[in-house]
Amino acid sequence: MNKLISIIVPVYNTRQYLDKCVESIVKQTYDNIEVLLIDDGSTDGSDKLCDKWLKKDNRIKVYHKRNGGLSDARNFGLEHATGEYIGFVDSDDWVDRKMYEVLLNGCERHNVDVGCCNRIRVFARSTKKEVAIKENGCVDKTDALVFLLEHFDPSACNKIFKKKLFSGIQFPYGKLYEDIGTVPYVISRANGMYLDSIFGYYYNLTNEKSIVHEKFNIRKMDYYEHLKKLHGYLAKEYPELGALSDYYYALSLTAIITDVYTQRKKYSKEYKLLIDELQGIGYIKNEFIPKSKKIMIFLDLHYFGWVVNMLKKITRGHK
Repeated sequence: MNKLISIIVPVYNTRQYLDKCVESIVKQTYDNIEVLLIDDGSTDGSDKLCDKWLKKDNRIKVYHKRNGGLSDARNFGLEHATGEYIGFVDSDDWVDRKMYEVLLNGCERHNVDVGCCNRIRVFARSTKKEVAIKENGCVDKTDALVFLLEHFDPSACNKIFKKKLFSGIQFPYGKLYEDIGTVPYVISRANGMYLDSIFGYYYNLTNEKSIVHEKFNIRKMDYYEHLKKLHGYLAKEYPELGALSDYYYALSLTAIITDVYTQRKKYSKEYKLLIDELQGIGYIKNEFIPKSKKIMIFLDLHYFGWVVNMLKKITRGHK
């Protein structure tokens, strides 16, 4: 087995984390890789750091471009990648040294187009393992979508993909939450997905510049647009997943509503739109939604968002 994996790393002002990221990739136990560092107009010296890495390892390629956002950088990487398989790593994250070998072996052994592993969330003072996969195995594309919905895992980064799956598909230019607007459609083209219980991807939540730390702003409505599109797509193409799709949609909408609640006067139009959309989902009888989540949805719908916020803060405090 000597399949080339192209690993695309968009880089924008992440100098503090970049060395750890790239080092984790070049030290992979599977060494037939090319690493595409896509400098997306960095202004903090990350661009120069990319050039230093170019001199250290001949598997690294560096591209400097005008700032266009994460989706644009990933699309640029896809255009220049030469591997049969594609992987994505955000430049403030890092990967386990065995991740790509494990996923590639699984995909090749089972003859499937996508490989996926568990993630570890990294906080300032702790880490948390996300145990989505307990046993190694293989699923067809429908069950791969079930996995994505059940575990809220549309991430491109804890996976490898056959490059052919991206033919005609791009990450949405200029949009946030680009994974949810891309990965489900890529997986729906696959012949199956290999699941491995290795904790392969380290999702760094200590970067204060990350979108996850920003207060609600109008650009965060990109998430709603992606969710609505996906909900419609699944209803048409996978009607058998209707209740599960509603579950994913309802809980994701609740997350946005909770986020916007403290600024609901400023974003009253968006807040009402989200509430109306959530009301249209029959969540009470949905078998997938736990009672605790149904209560939170009820509170959101009846404008008790402050209670939801308080409960979530208490929950986070006990983790």
